[in-house]
This record gives sequence, C-alpha cells and structure tokens, in this order.
Amino acid sequence: MPKMISHSWGNNKRTFAEHQTHFQIPNVAETIVNSHSLGVIPRGAGRSYGDQALVSDGLMISLTQQGDSMDLEVHNSGLVSVKGDMTIGELLDATMPLGWILPAIP
Repeated sequence: MPKMISHSWGNNKRTFAEHQTHFQIPNVAETIVNSHSLGVIPRGAGRSYGDQALVSDGLMISLTQQGDSMDLEVHNSGLVSVKGDMTIGELLDATMPLGWILPAIP
C-alpha cells in the first residue's frame, strides 16, 4: 500500500499514512478486518475542520472516486442517503430544488 501525505481542510495538520481507495462496501470491510493493529479511518471529501479524517502511521481508506457523488436518494421524510465523498455544496444543489435545506449550514 502506498504511503502518502494528507492534510486537513484548514491545512494546519499533515499526516503520513497508507492509502487505499475502495469502490464497494465489502472491500472496505475486508480491509478493516485485515488491517491488524493499524489504525483505520475512512476519508470522504476531506473538508472537515475538525481533522477527524486524519490518521498517523495507519490506514486511510479514501471514499472519493466512488463514481458519481451526486448519486443520492431523497426520501419524502427528508432523510437523504449520500456517498462518503459528497460535499455540503453538492448536497444543497441536489436537495434545494426539492424544497429541502439543511437545518444548519456552516
């Protein structure tokens, strides 16, 4: 697995970790099971100011490149199912025309 430097959205933290990209949930689960003692964290669009999606000397599973991130399902109740790499902007672009808006927008 290649090791890469990743940085936070605010660009104030950097980590050096192994990276993998998976396109299907069963592959992600298998990777986690086989990670042994490595710390494992999924990473979506990488735009969290809290730096939750960074791991040092572990394994970062990239959820980007899953295909069309605009592939989402909006239920009549307002519940939305999205892929891990969708941004808030993309979510708003898809839901606002349907009459839905997030209860809190950064």
